[in-house]
Amino acid sequence: MKKLALVILTVASFYSCDRINQKIAIKHNDAVIEASDKVVFAFDKLNNSLATFNPDSIDLALAAYNLQINNSILELNQAVSINDTSLKVGTREMLYVFKSVGSNEFKQIRTIYQIPDSLYTEKEEKEVTDIASAIDEKIEAAQLKQQNIQKAFAKRFNFELMFNKDSLKNKAH
Repeated sequence: MKKLALVILTVASFYSCDRINQKIAIKHNDAVIEASDKVVFAFDKLNNSLATFNPDSIDLALAAYNLQINNSILELNQAVSINDTSLKVGTREMLYVFKSVGSNEFKQIRTIYQIPDSLYTEKEEKEVTDIASAIDEKIEAAQLKQQNIQKAFAKRFNFELMFNKDSLKNKAH
């Protein structure tokens, strides 16, 4: 009889560990996505600043965007840690894509917008459109890859995600 009791206690403790791991995984998911959402918000502000065609406004938004990316990477590094690092690594890779776009493509657009109106031609307009398309492609690919990693993470820890179409936020429920 003592052997049976030991087996029952062992099974119960495994179930309890799974629930604890699931709660930690959900907390980890939420912290990682919160850091990512801040970058998406800064990205939207930067995009909106481009519509002003004002280099000073774009400079401020670009500086805020780059600062937020760096802050979000720090938050990500400090997020609740668990044995499975896939979500943290995948999100970090996505944030580095956002950072690259800010350092390269957005700076290119900003430089083009410095051209005086009298010298701004269809050639520059097409160049801006092409750069904007490249930004969209890179960001969408990075977000899709991160979301697939997040879905696999949620499946591994047995929780469901709720997708918010206005952000990257896939919160557990």
